[in-house]
Order: sequence, then structure tokens, then C-alpha cells
Amino acid sequence: MLINELLLHKDVNKNRGLNMTLIKFYDQMFPLQDNETVLDGLLRNGVDIPHGCRAGACQACVLQVNEGEVPAKAQTGLKTTRKELGYFLSCQCAPTAPIEVRFAEQGLARATAEIIAAEKISPHILRLRLSKVLDFHAGQYLNIWHETAEKNLIRSYSIASLPHENFIELHIKIIANGKFSQWAAEHLREGDNLAVQGPLGDCFYSAGDIHQPLLCIGIGTGLAPLYGVIRDALHQGHLGKIHLILGARESTGFYLRNELADLQHTYPQVDIHFVCQSQDAHPGDIGETDIYQFVKAKFSSTKGMRAYLCGADTFVHKMKKQIFLSGANMADIHADAFLPCS
Repeated sequence: MLINELLLHKDVNKNRGLNMTLIKFYDQMFPLQDNETVLDGLLRNGVDIPHGCRAGACQACVLQVNEGEVPAKAQTGLKTTRKELGYFLSCQCAPTAPIEVRFAEQGLARATAEIIAAEKISPHILRLRLSKVLDFHAGQYLNIWHETAEKNLIRSYSIASLPHENFIELHIKIIANGKFSQWAAEHLREGDNLAVQGPLGDCFYSAGDIHQPLLCIGIGTGLAPLYGVIRDALHQGHLGKIHLILGARESTGFYLRNELADLQHTYPQVDIHFVCQSQDAHPGDIGETDIYQFVKAKFSSTKGMRAYLCGADTFVHKMKKQIFLSGANMADIHADAFLPCS
């Protein structure tokens, strides 16, 4: 084990009259001086680590522990989900035992997954179910790619399935002229293989106050991580009210309607609302309004709520600000922002 390797080096140095803590950063090992932080030790040894305030406020120097333990102080102020992933503030971390660290979400596992099922669940959504080759939290995301003669097509998709299920479910929005999505819709079939890497992201349910209200808001395939987060929360015994607000430009943008209806019927604490911008013909359970106005009217105060926001980058940032200004603690706001891609 790598920690044993570090301990061996520590013992050698101790025999030489040097008593120090060692850290491993990828393929390099560095000694820390007495009470020296990981950030200062790496900077002193020429490793370029992003940093700012050095007081643990800006969180620019966040790293991830791969092996070993970091002091509790080094995770002060981080979200619970980030703590569970091993994130820590390198400017606040003065370890007393050897550790191995890396840049956050780097060195992720890579594997080849087999496609168990590939089907369109709406005119514009392809659902892929892959063999479970990686451990994950529902709501995290994977990188998947297809190697072509011209280039590698790499895209990120959120995980809608649960950790105890024997597959990884992804929802791919089929975009007109989209290089990856069109290829996926036209060519991917059951039995094909895909290269995957991950998991990434910290937008997942973490056990805490099981009575805390959850506010889940998404547009488009932002439903994918939310569908995973909500079902995972219920699976873990969450008892508080769970609100799911879904927005779309047109009623055809909504999918998994039957599955969501079953979820709401099975769990009375789950409250689901569909909000549509356009005036196209749609069922009576879809409200016609702006999603920001709907949320503002329905949740004038979000104090004490835990929020999950998923969808386009601009939507997530605007909604995040709105939820925060209406009372939610920033540490209780989890987001999965989708960057423009084809």
C-alpha cells in the first residue's frame, strides 16, 4: 500500500535523525516541516497549487485525499458531500501522519461499460443503461466517450440510477446536429461498449436531518440527477417533504411522467410540479408560467431547506442566487450545472 511506502520513508528519515510527516502527490513524495500545511509544503517544493486567502474561506486550494486521514479542521466549511469525497482545504491541513493527495476529482477510475439497454423514452431523450463498472452516488456524473478516426468525442452525463442497482442509467438529450448525441442515438445498441470515467460531482444526497425539506429544481435532463437524488433520499429513509419542480419550454420537454406519477403515489411526501413556458397544448397538471416566478411564489422563504438545482449552467446560477437570497444556507445548496455541448 502507498501509505506503507510513506511510513517506510518516514522510518528511514527518523533513523537519520529527521522526524517529519511525508505526503505523496501523484508520483512524488515530499516531507513537511513541523506544523507545516500541505499547501505550504507543496508550494515550497515547487508544486503549483491554486490558492488565495490561506484562511480556508475562498476554498481555492481544495485537494482530495486518496489515502490516509486529514484533520477535521481541514474540512471546516465544506459541504458534507465534499467531505465524503475526501476533499479538504490544503491551507488548513497540517497532517500528523502520512497521506496521499491529488487534485480534486483527478485520477478517477476508468473502465469499459457494456450497454445493457438503449432506448428513446421521449422524442428527444435517449436512456442508456450501462453495466455497473464503477461505484457512485446517485446524482454524480460520468465522462463517456467514443473514439473516432478524427477525434475523441467526450461528454459528461448525470447518473439517474441508485448505488444498489446493478446498472448505471444516463439520460442523453438528442440535439439536432449534435456530434455525440446524434451518434449515440443512431449507433449505440445493446451489447456495445463505452469507455467511462468517474464518478465526478458532489450533487448527491447525504444523510443528515431526515426531516429537513428538500427542494429539487431542474430543467430538461436536469431531471436525471434529481431522479436519482430523490429516490436515494427515500431509500435512505428521508422523512421530510420533498418538492420537485421541473421546467421546460414546451410540454414535450417533460419525460418519465409515469415513473414520477408512481413515485408521488407511493410516497405522499413527494410533491411534483411541472412548469411550462409556452402555450402549446398540454395536460392540465402542467402549469404555464416562468419557473423562477413559480418557485418565488411557492417558496417565498427557503430558510432551513436543502436544495438541489440541475440543468443548464445559466439556469443553475440564476436559481442558486434566488434560493440563497430567499433564505437557504449556501452550504445546503447543491448544484449540477450542464455546460453547452452537442
